Amino acid sequence: LGSSSAMIVAIIRALSSFFEIERSLDEVFKLSVLAQLQLSKHSSFGDIATSVYGGCIYYVKGSIDWINPLQEFESIISQEWDGFVIKRLPLKMLNNVVGYSGVHASSTELVEKVFKIKESKQFDDFLSQAKKIVNQCKDAILYDDEQLFYTSITNYRNLLVTLQEISNVSIEIEIIKKMI
Repeated sequence: LGSSSAMIVAIIRALSSFFEIERSLDEVFKLSVLAQLQLSKHSSFGDIATSVYGGCIYYVKGSIDWINPLQEFESIISQEWDGFVIKRLPLKMLNNVVGYSGVHASSTELVEKVFKIKESKQFDDFLSQAKKIVNQCKDAILYDDEQLFYTSITNYRNLLVTLQEISNVSIEIEIIKKMI
């Protein structure tokens, strides 16, 4: 989870509370996306969705190409954002273990490095496989299929290792490998 995204969401919520403005979860998400866009255009906004909605979510990024930064933000957040999907999932089968590597990583820098290969067939294949695995994981959660769930997690990890190899970007560091 990106700490900058968590901070953006916290600030949006704090300011809304301070000024006594009621905001729906969708409005907090949209305002947070607008703030994140000021920092980087290369975000999935998935970490924002997780920070806003909490728990286990199924998330699909929609298009942001239509957003005009000069348009008033209340107008932007009141519109439907086509393509965005955010649904809470009833995850019952996971016992969480959280590890801290102590290694700082900049999501913006990592994404920019990976995006250098975004026009390649290998990257298209990565995205296609990622979508399949994420949908498989979602189905495993919805149907309470623990074996399929852990298989999809393993498959996604392996896919990220492949992305690391084709992009030459360090994604899985040694200390994380030891934790796994």
